[in-house]
Amino acid sequence: MWVTAGRGSHDKSVPGVIRRCVSDPEGPALAQGLPVTSFWRTVFDCLVAFPPPDALAVVDRALRLSQASAHQAVDYLRSAHRGRRGVRGAMRVAALADARAESGGESIARWTMLEAGFEPPELQVWIEDPVEPGTWFRVDFLWLLPDGSVIIGEMDGRQKTERPELMGGRSAVRVLQDERLRESHLSALRPAVVRFGYDVARDPVLLGSLLDSFGVPRRSGDPTDPPPFTTRRAELMQLGGWRVLVTELVAA
Repeated sequence: MWVTAGRGSHDKSVPGVIRRCVSDPEGPALAQGLPVTSFWRTVFDCLVAFPPPDALAVVDRALRLSQASAHQAVDYLRSAHRGRRGVRGAMRVAALADARAESGGESIARWTMLEAGFEPPELQVWIEDPVEPGTWFRVDFLWLLPDGSVIIGEMDGRQKTERPELMGGRSAVRVLQDERLRESHLSALRPAVVRFGYDVARDPVLLGSLLDSFGVPRRSGDPTDPPPFTTRRAELMQLGGWRVLVTELVAA
């Protein structure tokens, strides 16, 4: 457990309790009546303390809760924590943040993909059911290749059958049934579907080998700068016999 104190505190850490002196210009917040560090100060502390995959999961969730953009998160780190230990690494992780990630596992997998040198996937892409037009599905990750072929990445995990906000009022059995039906219908589009679990998502060698075997493209650049726009929604559409990704963008 971490306990924070103001400057001048002389209490020392003890086993199980780490004391840190911090300066938070936003002042403390209250959580269930207890004083805690402010929202973005807590995000900064996590970014500098956690391994990058876990740090990305934190900042992805922070963007989702605050409706901020990766650009705004980086600007905050640059202005509020310039010169502090770990801030450069924190900014690098924050630049890759995306509020569309629905679980920590998806965030960790995305970090592993980028670190392994793959093109960043589009997240939470909507696809119209080719069997029942008017019904739409979402997939965790999607790559649209220049020849029009599609690679879908799906993160398998217990969260999809345990977290109420992801289950939509359905039972765990119904969630699994719907997953099978969805994948059956999506097969009409003849995509390559790569599924992986949490352990593979954390392993750059295993995940890299898996993505290579499915033909996920490697990237040519290093995505270290936050994008000028934030993607709010992405849809895979069929236009004139060609598949295109249509995205709704807002300025970061």
